[in-house]
Amino acid sequence: MPTIVKHPITRLPPTFILHGEADEAVPVQEAYALETFVQTRAPSYAMKLYPGAPHGFDFELGGANSVDAKQRVVAF
Repeated sequence: MPTIVKHPITRLPPTFILHGEADEAVPVQEAYALETFVQTRAPSYAMKLYPGAPHGFDFELGGANSVDAKQRVVAF
């Protein structure tokens, strides 16, 4: 989420956050900040963090994290 927005965001759709804990491009703290932000704005949300996973973990086709993420997205 950008830190600067022209209009205050008061509502969001259901939100699902997937993040690798070892992401160096977007630190995992950003996922926690996003979780805090959506808690009061989305009717529902879920978050899944992948230990040791870097940025783009979902592009490891057939990898355990990729399969798990796809299943979670469909279920959400």
